[in-house]
Amino acid sequence: MAWKAGPIFHQTASHFCGTLLSTALFIFLSWYVQLAISARAESKNGRSLAEPLKIDDSTTLSILRALQGLMSAMSSVALDKSFQLWHFYLTLQPNGLGYISSLALSPATGAWGTADIAVRGRLYPAGLLGLSRMMLVAMVWLAGLVLFFQIAFVTVYDKTFSYPVTAGVGPFNGSYVRPLLDFMRSLQPDYPYDTLPYSYYAAAYNLVGNQMFSTSSPAKDCPTNDCYCYLLSGGIIYATPWIPQGYEQYPLVKLDNVPSVQVDFAPMPIGHVFSDSDCDVFGQNGIQVGVRVCVNYSASSGALNAGLFVCNNGTGMSSNECIATNPPSNITTSFRLATRQATIVSSRSNFSIVSVDDLTNPIPTFMAEDEVAAYRHAQRWLLNFTAADIPAPSSIAQGFWGAGLGGQLENPSSYGTLLQSFQSLLVFPLWLFNANNFGNPDLQVNTMISTLPPQFYTRASIVTPYKIVGFNPTMFALFLAFQGLTLAFIWAVLLWVWFRPGTNGMPFISSFPAFDAMFKMKVASAGDWDPKELDVSKAGDGEILRTTKDFRIYSILTSMGEDDSAISSTYTKSSAGPIDVKVRQLHVSADEVGSRLEEKTERGELK
Repeated sequence: MAWKAGPIFHQTASHFCGTLLSTALFIFLSWYVQLAISARAESKNGRSLAEPLKIDDSTTLSILRALQGLMSAMSSVALDKSFQLWHFYLTLQPNGLGYISSLALSPATGAWGTADIAVRGRLYPAGLLGLSRMMLVAMVWLAGLVLFFQIAFVTVYDKTFSYPVTAGVGPFNGSYVRPLLDFMRSLQPDYPYDTLPYSYYAAAYNLVGNQMFSTSSPAKDCPTNDCYCYLLSGGIIYATPWIPQGYEQYPLVKLDNVPSVQVDFAPMPIGHVFSDSDCDVFGQNGIQVGVRVCVNYSASSGALNAGLFVCNNGTGMSSNECIATNPPSNITTSFRLATRQATIVSSRSNFSIVSVDDLTNPIPTFMAEDEVAAYRHAQRWLLNFTAADIPAPSSIAQGFWGAGLGGQLENPSSYGTLLQSFQSLLVFPLWLFNANNFGNPDLQVNTMISTLPPQFYTRASIVTPYKIVGFNPTMFALFLAFQGLTLAFIWAVLLWVWFRPGTNGMPFISSFPAFDAMFKMKVASAGDWDPKELDVSKAGDGEILRTTKDFRIYSILTSMGEDDSAISSTYTKSSAGPIDVKVRQLHVSADEVGSRLEEKTERGELK
């Protein structure tokens, strides 16, 4: 036999529609938030973004907040209606419903009244019902709050094209130094001076501050505030092959998991002394411009200690003599090296690195004695302006020498710039003589070679950035739990009253709970009760709960047989006088009920 919708189904049609819409909003919000959470992984794995994530982040947040507010409001209404249905269903039972339990479920009972019932543990099961109601109401509001706790605006990338590349910066390889210098001499064997290409000479002075090659990051485990940390990743300028043309709507290139070198600078240990064998003097006899650069390596700590001392009176006849006041103006530092991997995003227009993500933990690197010697040899090639026949005023040394004479090395306002320049000079050999720079004689200009270490082989993607709302996964889980439990309760009550036998005879539940309580329910006392025992006008919460603990509420349709005459008009006696209204046809309009009440009043049946 086909199922036919009964009166209860028609009565709850609007409640069903509201619950269905609340559930649809919950599903949509959950889907979108999960999409946003997974977008980071999708972006990291080089997949294209879903179209809904390409909407402006502020617009997205406004829409989500509006939908969440609508969902919370509709869920609150649906929850209130569910408690009404549950309330009326329980009054249909032969034993009725405890009066205090009725108060706990009634929408006419405010938050403080429900809380009062909930905290009185001896009022079981009313206390449990009150606690359940409070928890479900709280869940509705908390669900809307926690979803937007700890959100952040994060950048993800939509990919249009990807291709294999070699990229990154590896550890210093001292074996490359001598072959490169020999190659430079071979270009013009009869030339009596060292060859120093301008591209290297120009880059060396500002290497750590050049965002085409390097980015700064917060220093960790630093004993003072004078620590600096740089990540040499090379950016896309040393990615091979070159960036393909086209895709003008995608302004960035993302390099996944490129090898990088981290350089951590810190103040040189107090009391550290350089020996003459640690130092080289760069100057020219008869010219006052000169500096002394010292480097030594601590095998125990893995740190390179370096200092630059200004020869303000030039250099002497000896190749290692620095004529200076005592103490000379100087810059000193100490630095350690580590290898890491990082995902780099750079601009296609100017090659600048715009973001660094997915950093792995640093792995400290140490230098062998022969590598320290090769490192110092590379520094001499860069700084020895007389060997390269570079005029002293055009040399790198002149910048520090002039700063020493002008007092800039002692002034905190200018010292930082000069320190960064010195740091760049110290990093230069590490940058040039690694496997993925042209210190490696095998490297090709625009062709990938097969002899690099495997970590240099990665993928580049042409991408465009989008700002999205980043949700906290833990807060999202709480949102799912709170809102999901609330909707589960609402649906459970709705399905229960639909398919439970006897609920089709349930009184019609109006939008006026006070009227429903007065005319569609009846109150019975388990024992004799004198209404004079309670001064209704002055009764507080505690007195009401104490006095009515033995009362029970029944639907007006519930038959009590012979005991029906024992129904006490306690509710009516304490408020509006004796009322004996038998509304048998409950599915009537409020106007019809009102006119019937007027007729009874005129006949003197109501007082």
